[in-house]
Amino acid sequence: MSNQFAFDVFLSYSTRDKAVVHNLAERLKNDAVRVWLDAWVIEPGDSIPLKIQQGVEQSRTLRSPLYLPRL
Repeated sequence: MSNQFAFDVFLSYSTRDKAVVHNLAERLKNDAVRVWLDAWVIEPGDSIPLKIQQGVEQSRTLRSPLYLPRL
């Protein structure tokens, strides 16, 4: 994938989908997909809205469980 973006995919999800999305993120990462996942990027003290905005801007695409099949 191109290096024009820092991330290939930004994963957006509801707390109820956390387990499914984290599993998906690990699988994507193992396939060399650069994943933006809040738990991996946002650190204590960070501005959450700013980190999310930066993540969206630096990602090739955005995906949400609304568009993902249930595993």
